[in-house]
Amino acid sequence: MYSKTSISLLVAILTFTKLSNAAQCFSDFTRATFANCSLISEKFAVHWTVEGDSIKLGFQVDQVNATNPNWFAFGISESGGMRGTDIVAIVKADSGNWEASDRFSKEYETPVVDSHQDWTLVQAPQAGKDGKSVTAVVSRKLKTCDADDYDIETGNQPVVWAIGSSATFGYHGQNRGNGYITFIESAQQKADAVALQAIDHSTYRNLTVQMPNIPVSTNATSYQCVNFETPADKKYHIVEFYPKIDTKFIHHIVIYQCLSKPKEALGQVYECMSMSTNCVSISFVWAPGVSKVVYPPQTGFAIGSGAGSMQYGAMQVHYNNPEQVAGNTDSSGLILSYTPTLRQFDIGILTLGTFDIRIPPNQVWNTRPQVCSSSCTKKFNETVTLMSSFMHMHTLGKSIQTKHIRDGTELPVVGLKNYYDFSFQGLQPVRAGTDTLVSGDQLITTCKFDGKGRNSVTTFGESTNEEMCFNFLMYYPKRTHFPDICFSGRSGDVCTSWNNYFVSANGDKDVTKSMIDNGEILPIQNVSYYKPLPAPTCPSANVPFDANFTIPSQNGNGNSKTSGSLGKSSLLSIGITFVTVLEIIYFIV
Repeated sequence: MYSKTSISLLVAILTFTKLSNAAQCFSDFTRATFANCSLISEKFAVHWTVEGDSIKLGFQVDQVNATNPNWFAFGISESGGMRGTDIVAIVKADSGNWEASDRFSKEYETPVVDSHQDWTLVQAPQAGKDGKSVTAVVSRKLKTCDADDYDIETGNQPVVWAIGSSATFGYHGQNRGNGYITFIESAQQKADAVALQAIDHSTYRNLTVQMPNIPVSTNATSYQCVNFETPADKKYHIVEFYPKIDTKFIHHIVIYQCLSKPKEALGQVYECMSMSTNCVSISFVWAPGVSKVVYPPQTGFAIGSGAGSMQYGAMQVHYNNPEQVAGNTDSSGLILSYTPTLRQFDIGILTLGTFDIRIPPNQVWNTRPQVCSSSCTKKFNETVTLMSSFMHMHTLGKSIQTKHIRDGTELPVVGLKNYYDFSFQGLQPVRAGTDTLVSGDQLITTCKFDGKGRNSVTTFGESTNEEMCFNFLMYYPKRTHFPDICFSGRSGDVCTSWNNYFVSANGDKDVTKSMIDNGEILPIQNVSYYKPLPAPTCPSANVPFDANFTIPSQNGNGNSKTSGSLGKSSLLSIGITFVTVLEIIYFIV
């Protein structure tokens, strides 16, 4: 786990209609007690206020049946699921008294009680004023220095919740969900919000990419894609996007940039649990809990004419239907807002990783360290700002990280997932201290897999029965001569464009020779010695561990802030987020 400090990146604005559910913001708690609130589900409201080096949380949760819940839980998650989640469970003990239990979940199993209990129960659960809900208050240090806790810091944070009526803490059934909350915002995030308010929106146009009213599969999980074309008359910048959601079965949506016109007809829906290599570069990501995603005022994602601009894309929708409900249709998608008024910087994506994957059956296996060498990063002949990582493996993936080396010294990691979960992939912010890429830097990516249950070697491939090891780094400014990919193959390291790579891979010897002559294909680079990053120090002498991860806050006017995606955030959740007020969301750069 690691701590993340933030620089601002994006702002998203959420607007929701007030609902008639029992859980509500500020129905039982006052703004004098809590500065902020987010209704992360129709069943679960989270209030909070930061007091010095501590945070206080106030929960209002729905009753799940005729009686009050016997327990409920709230957690800070690495990716949005159960794997790698720091949890406080409020449980009714055998004595009838309520307790706040500090727990951590490494897998899809009952979270284990921490050896060091850091949560304090400030107010035991009591009936809400409406008679349909329960409220409780807990508190904790922002930084506990417990290895099984995540720090509460500036930035965007994925969270989870669950409610149970069983006599003991256990399985929650469908009474659970996910969301995103910013507990603490930075000064730069506030400044970006002011700058964005001054931008003229009259030039904005919308490109709507959506499913054509298709049947929702009765499979527990399914992936459907549709291809589209962007306006081609000139170059435009996509500056924000927001969802059009018509069903509760959406797990997440990803839009990929395609290198050329896809083989499937535009507008035709097709199954796509795995993407073709023509459409592999991740551009936009959405999950429940996220509404409008707005890029920083100096940046935009290029579409239309011009080198590097997106001309074709593929939208992939992951449907989650665990109860296999039949008879539903869907026209969900994303609305991409673009403008001919170009901003200062294009947003780019640098792909790190490898195609060299050979996982033995029933064994844990690591890729060799995949070096994006200083020879390649020197092609970035100006300093670029790293915005976010999108780390991607398939179902055997266990963990992935990208280290950052400068002048022989290790910097904080660019990206890390200790508890990789294929069902909860998402953008992860690049934290301060490592969020600039300087010419000559090295980036080292390693993936860990577990071949348990396989009876043959698993290699690289598009199918989920095969594997991948990629980190898609979003950055700015993008330049036409910058490489798209910097990773290792079986016969050499590659630092080139996607187009050159695939033309060479398809046997074009002239292009391959040109790539070698231009330094785009290099001998495999081994990891040279570097000074490792010092172990983090813990400010509290009586707690021997360091813990880390992020969370953000609110302005003091009581407005909620639920975090979203793109830029610097993790994205994937199952529950749909409902918020009763205008919400402004900030992303870290």
